Amino acid sequence: MAHQRIISARELEQLGILKRRTALRMAQLGLLPHIRFGAKLRGVGFIQDEVIQALKNGFIVSHESSKVVG
Repeated sequence: MAHQRIISARELEQLGILKRRTALRMAQLGLLPHIRFGAKLRGVGFIQDEVIQALKNGFIVSHESSKVVG
């Protein structure tokens, strides 16, 4: 598996994939794969390929978000 960089909701918007607020809301609702990080798990990150795949598949996410404490 190739190394995949975690990107922010702002970067998703800059890439023209999804609006920042939409990405964050969809992650909160469990509709987009995402990664939570930080001491209180308030940070949210995305892996671009996973987001694109979820959007293509109709927002079906079969696993919980990954949680990384950092």
